Amino acid sequence: MGWHYLITDRAGWTTPHSQNQTDNAAEVWLHLVDVNGWTEEAAAAVLGNMQHESYINPGQFEIGYNYSMLHGFGLGQWTPATKISNYIGSTNRDAMSDGAKQMNYLVSTPSQYTNDYLNPDGTSNYYNESGVPYFSDMDDFSHSTAAVRDLTKTWAICWEKPGATAYANSISDRMDDAEYWYTIFHGSPPTPPPTPPTPQEDDIPWLAIFMSKMLR
Repeated sequence: MGWHYLITDRAGWTTPHSQNQTDNAAEVWLHLVDVNGWTEEAAAAVLGNMQHESYINPGQFEIGYNYSMLHGFGLGQWTPATKISNYIGSTNRDAMSDGAKQMNYLVSTPSQYTNDYLNPDGTSNYYNESGVPYFSDMDDFSHSTAAVRDLTKTWAICWEKPGATAYANSISDRMDDAEYWYTIFHGSPPTPPPTPPTPQEDDIPWLAIFMSKMLR
């Protein structure tokens, strides 16, 4: 496995469900489920949203803003991008594209998860939704075994917070992607590919990471 990234502000750094994207998805899954004890359903919901937001590319700048640090960046499209540069302590784009550090930031900043747009009864006036699972905070969400599609809505509304039109136009795809990743990883930890991917300039060496995991 191991992280892959491409520093870009354009769409489609890789094809959906490619080996690079699958490796990154596996790293997200391991970080949430194995390291931090999230349920598989919650992890899948995060991945479904990440695929829409960043193609699961930790080097993804928000499309259309010419690498602006005032707009979104990274796996979760943190806005402004300075949230990541400040956390990492560098504005170097390669340093900012560290997927593991971005995941550390995600789990260590639960305050990004809010119920500003979701009512306790599961309705959302802004997003015109009902029946959405409500949780008091991110920790509560992370332990849920509710349906993957429903949790995908919760994460989009409470963590990603896209515009209402963007949400309406993308929520079906987010839910489909979340179910895809749940199907791929459910029941067992992600396994490395049988052969290392072709080395690329922006890759972290796959074999070194795989061996380090085996020797732990």
